[in-house]
Amino acid sequence: MNILLIEPPLSLEKSRKIFPRHPPLILLSVAASLERVGFKVKVFDGFLEEAKLADIKDIVQETGPSLIGLCPADLTRFPPLEIDIILVNFLKKFFPAIPIVIFGIGKESILHALLTGAPDIDYAIRGDPEEVMVELAQHIAEENDPARISGLMIKRDPGHFTETGPPRIIDNLDRLVPPAWHLIDLNRYHFFPHRYKIPKTYPITTSRGCFWNRCIFCKEISVAGSSSYRCRSPENVLDEIAYAITEKGYKEIQFIDSNFNTEKEWFDRFYRGVKDRKISFRWSCLLRVDHANKEVLEAMKEIGCWNITFGIESSSQLLLDTIDKGISVDQIKKAVKSAVESGIEVTGSFLIGLPNEHPRDVINSAKFAVRNGLSYAQFFIAKWHEEHERFQSLGVLTKEWDYSQFDFRGRVFVPQAYKNISSLKQVQRKAYLYFYLHPRTIMLHMKHIKSPGDIKRLLLALLTLIKMNRERITLA
Repeated sequence: MNILLIEPPLSLEKSRKIFPRHPPLILLSVAASLERVGFKVKVFDGFLEEAKLADIKDIVQETGPSLIGLCPADLTRFPPLEIDIILVNFLKKFFPAIPIVIFGIGKESILHALLTGAPDIDYAIRGDPEEVMVELAQHIAEENDPARISGLMIKRDPGHFTETGPPRIIDNLDRLVPPAWHLIDLNRYHFFPHRYKIPKTYPITTSRGCFWNRCIFCKEISVAGSSSYRCRSPENVLDEIAYAITEKGYKEIQFIDSNFNTEKEWFDRFYRGVKDRKISFRWSCLLRVDHANKEVLEAMKEIGCWNITFGIESSSQLLLDTIDKGISVDQIKKAVKSAVESGIEVTGSFLIGLPNEHPRDVINSAKFAVRNGLSYAQFFIAKWHEEHERFQSLGVLTKEWDYSQFDFRGRVFVPQAYKNISSLKQVQRKAYLYFYLHPRTIMLHMKHIKSPGDIKRLLLALLTLIKMNRERITLA
């Protein structure tokens, strides 16, 4: 039985020339689970291929699948819902006999909106999709009624679905196998230059969900991002790292969890495992500042961590409280100071376009980044996938999606202190230029140059900055 798994494209009308930063992790995890029990799986990344409807039709005809799976919300992706609806309706028009299953969406409101717009979807998986997808494929192959599979929504009539129980959440992530990387070319994905030392980098997720899960701006609508926090065992993670290094020749690991686990018991086992197995590799991760302390940061450095990205968002305590980030400016300063003193380069991630924000807050964040010794700073315009009614009096939520090569994608909230999206992008550029052209930042990068590879990576980062500042500003 052939199964075709499709990651929807970002646009179906014209090429937007936006390259994906990360591969489709949930899609590839589902593919690996299906392959483990003997199904033949083909993966098509419509985002990467800049696919149009005709391209997807050709892939379906070429593959001849008995089941099509669509993953609208992957770990780092979420195309406009309208794209998913158009794609499903198109596939059902030309291939009405092939069942379509949707998976990966964590927020019920978005899932129901998709099912309303595309009433001919046959199945929707609620919760973690891997095990449910395997059971569904087996039932279809054996022509059995899948009604007893929990975690499904099954179409009985167009637009009318039967739920087979609550979402299925996999508490023990060790039951899953690593994503089916062999089904794609990892070299075609473009990681940010400040996230790697070596271009050939192996991505790993050690967890799903978020233990905080309260930040109002959070774009994690995928089930892997918005569900309850669960973590793989350190030993299971180390097995995958050892495989990547010894079997596949990777020398650097990029942990792309929203928050790398530094809880004492888990991290102690991870640290001891790296030492006991004598595994040598470079790695980077994302971490909350309230989960960083000097002891753990020094241990991270000792076992190869060279870069940490902290989700700082803003240097304004008012804005941090507004978005319910759950951290203080003092915690940010302490975490950054401890990381720098431990010899770890720090990337600060900041957001622009938050309720109550003034342009000077963004520039102050850039000054804060320089003053506290950050090696890198990224200033993203916040994008919203659900409207937050309590902020209606503080600005305007745009109706159309904003697309950018160097930013998140989605709808933009324009605070009262700004005129439009253009003014947000102008202050974004000012922040980037202030930080990266500041003498202290330039001198810091000069000190970090240890090899020709570092020079090449910094030149690529400079080129990225130049391209970003030349990108056309949409006057919306």
